[in-house]
Amino acid sequence: MQRKVRGSSLIMSTLITAFLLTGLAVKVAKTQQSVFAATNSNGIVVQAQQHGETQASVLRMTKYSDLKSQSKTKINDTEFSYEVVVSGETNYNDKIKQRIATVKIYYQNEVNPRFTLPIAMLSKTNDSAGCEIRTGTNSVSFQAVGSYKYLTVIVSSKFSPSDSSWSGSATFTASAAGVNLGTVSTSTYTEKAGSKGHYWGTTENVVNMHTFARSINAGDTVSASLTSSSRHSGSTVTLILSN
Repeated sequence: MQRKVRGSSLIMSTLITAFLLTGLAVKVAKTQQSVFAATNSNGIVVQAQQHGETQASVLRMTKYSDLKSQSKTKINDTEFSYEVVVSGETNYNDKIKQRIATVKIYYQNEVNPRFTLPIAMLSKTNDSAGCEIRTGTNSVSFQAVGSYKYLTVIVSSKFSPSDSSWSGSATFTASAAGVNLGTVSTSTYTEKAGSKGHYWGTTENVVNMHTFARSINAGDTVSASLTSSSRHSGSTVTLILSN
């Protein structure tokens, strides 16, 4: 009878040991799965950060006036997508404008981004030139890249003479963002004199300029165009935006 009890105890001990070992194996397996999952997730986050920094580098090379939000776009040959959200414009200080461009990186079809990076984009940082200059014949029109305080109009005009006393003129109207700023005019006068029909007429070239004080923002259209003339052959018109 005593042998039977001892045998039963041995079997029970073996069963308990096996149960404990099985539970330990399951726990170890779950721990390994958690470690692998965490490692994989961390790897995805690192890759997302790398893609975010790459997109941020591209964004920093964008002109301030060209900044705009961009919907979710797949990154080639990866399981990631990126999105760019550009905020409204604010005053960084009295002379510099600011927009916040936020880069978001998504993994597969996830709704929430794995990585987010806001970037402060400043107007002066991205507007490489201290001034902008454009030249045309009889008229010039273009969109400002940066923000400026002054518009200078320079006109060099050529006039056609006449075999008599004569005068010539040309008037150009300057505007910014649809607002008429004023005019710049060139003019000349030649008087015929002497006896026996002497002709003193010459082809005249006249230069004039004027600077208008006007706040001009990035994207505003500035222009100067011929609005009236007399004996006018043609003019070279130059616009200069400056601070």
